[in-house]
Amino acid sequence: MPTATSLSAYSLINNGPLTTTFTAPASCSTAYETFIAPASYPSLFEWEAQCGWLPPADCNPSGSAIRSIDSSAEGGNPTAGNIIVYYSPGLVCPSGWATVGAAAKLNPTSTSISGAFNLSGAIPTGGNFEFFDPYLDIFVAALDPSETAVRARELIILSSSYMNADGACYSVLPSSTFTPTAGCQRILPGSDLSAVFGTWTMGGETITGNLETITGLIPISTRTTSFAPTEATTLVGVAANDMFILVHQASDTASTASTASSPSKTNAAVSMRGNKNGLGIVAIVYCLALALGALLV
Repeated sequence: MPTATSLSAYSLINNGPLTTTFTAPASCSTAYETFIAPASYPSLFEWEAQCGWLPPADCNPSGSAIRSIDSSAEGGNPTAGNIIVYYSPGLVCPSGWATVGAAAKLNPTSTSISGAFNLSGAIPTGGNFEFFDPYLDIFVAALDPSETAVRARELIILSSSYMNADGACYSVLPSSTFTPTAGCQRILPGSDLSAVFGTWTMGGETITGNLETITGLIPISTRTTSFAPTEATTLVGVAANDMFILVHQASDTASTASTASSPSKTNAAVSMRGNKNGLGIVAIVYCLALALGALLV
């Protein structure tokens, strides 16, 4: 696991090993957080449908710890949410989850990233562009040499599940399942933010603009908005879950590789390849994706 326990104002928390298949109860197929977004831009979660929603403790590995962390983040402290949770050694994706990205620290100054760890799409630049350091980029920087991080997402719907810029897996809810009537927003005071203008390389992309960090402690406030019927027709409900980060060293996978034969419905197959930098073997984990059930009909 990463030696660092904090980096760039984020706390890094190891939620324990994940070396066997975690299977959530069937009731967890509908245990998702609902957000409200513009129908034309569903990946932009503007409101929560329920303030202070917390994931059921039995729906995630070490779920009680995740629930406690989320509960703290829902409070007024503006920095309480600056936490990156990972599982190490993380060798097996939970049942019904799929690998969507991998990152490996090849040597102290070089990393290899793919999938969800790699920023994609056009990135604005210039003096008016404001952004936070992507937390996945921070986590990759915290990896120790020869460590590999794998990102897994739950397949809420096998055929129409997507990922937004904040790293959440989401699916748009049909109007027959959810109609927006009101939503709540958590407001971070602008005076809590500090910005530095410059050019940075993040997630394989070069970004020029104002890098923001939270430096103040004025509490976050909550605002509730009711939607008029005409406005509600321009909005959609979005079912969302965060992704898991699994981390392992090459040595963690040695015993798994010796016994793995073919991918099963619940377990990961481990593929080994040589590290050209001579620092040992980098393990890449592949997880067979399964739907947890027909969530949306």
